[in-house]
Amino acid sequence: MITLLKSLGVLLLVLVGAGGLWYVTTSEWGGSVTDAERTRWARLDHYRDGHFVNRPAPMPAAAANAPKISMTAWLMSVVFPPEGKQPKELLPSVAFDATRALRNVPGDVVVTWLGHSTLLLHLDTEMILVDPVFGRASPVPLTGKPFATTNPYSAEHLPKVIDAVLLTHDHYDHLEVATIRAIQDRVGQFYCPLGVGNHLRAWGIPADRITELDWDEAAHLGTLTVRLTESRHFSGRTFQSRDTTLWGGYVIEGSQKLYISGDGGYGPHFKRIGDAYGPFDLAFIENGAYNAAWAAIHMTPEESAQAARDVRASRVVPIHWAKFDLAFHPWTEPIERLLKATANPQETLLTPKIGESFLLSESGRVHEPWWRSVK
Repeated sequence: MITLLKSLGVLLLVLVGAGGLWYVTTSEWGGSVTDAERTRWARLDHYRDGHFVNRPAPMPAAAANAPKISMTAWLMSVVFPPEGKQPKELLPSVAFDATRALRNVPGDVVVTWLGHSTLLLHLDTEMILVDPVFGRASPVPLTGKPFATTNPYSAEHLPKVIDAVLLTHDHYDHLEVATIRAIQDRVGQFYCPLGVGNHLRAWGIPADRITELDWDEAAHLGTLTVRLTESRHFSGRTFQSRDTTLWGGYVIEGSQKLYISGDGGYGPHFKRIGDAYGPFDLAFIENGAYNAAWAAIHMTPEESAQAARDVRASRVVPIHWAKFDLAFHPWTEPIERLLKATANPQETLLTPKIGESFLLSESGRVHEPWWRSVK
């Protein structure tokens, strides 16, 4: 018995030591903010005491009295999921078709949804990749594994030339070091919120290929204008780095006008964005991984529908769902609730399969409820 206990003790020490060594040597955490950046950002109304903050807005009613949820409770729900929380079958997906995804159609936009918040957009000769994650949505192997699909995707499926990558914030389900390293030599320019560029530089991206933006700040991408917009969220890749980098969404203006919400709770900023930069031909709106306790930083489907109305989007593609288990709700709940909350879903709500490419001008047929065929 004593020998067994000694063996277990040695094994525990080895595991703790290996874990500690991994923690201090891994590149997963990215880079750190500099003192010069903190000094420069101190003038901003959304930066206080070394941290970015959301602008004041009414607290959602659901958040006011919501109980706090422990990380342990969420982790247990992932390891031992209740009925309906995760699909039992492979999700139907579309094999990557370069002839469709890489088409250049003047005055139109080709959209390919690659699951969760990862998008491939071809607009006015520019190939744009948004929030690319093709591995895990977590640095910890036990969590963040994507749902299995009939046609798995990897960074190798992406085009050889990507004009720009847009990053909305530095959370692991939107920014993955393995994916960035796999594609970095194919990318012309990386656009990201303030501070996120430190991660990219730490991973070997040259500074001259990184454009960091503040809310409402714009940059040029060929003939396009790329603008970072406000969202109500948070940031951080470690507990020590919480809110040290900015978060946001994007407006892309060319022959078509696109809006990407990024992650965040509902608030008056959507109407401000709609008034300042809308209406939009197409919007990609967060719709998934919500909970009453997270109401200030993640929208419910009903709020997502309202956000789409606020920004004045003609058509909407729901994102941030159907790929990772990041909340407590059943995996199909976000899309079903959004369908009920959308006034004219057959006219405005587009529901492509993972990997499906379509032209915005032909999007009237992209309404198949494919998730209902999955157990």
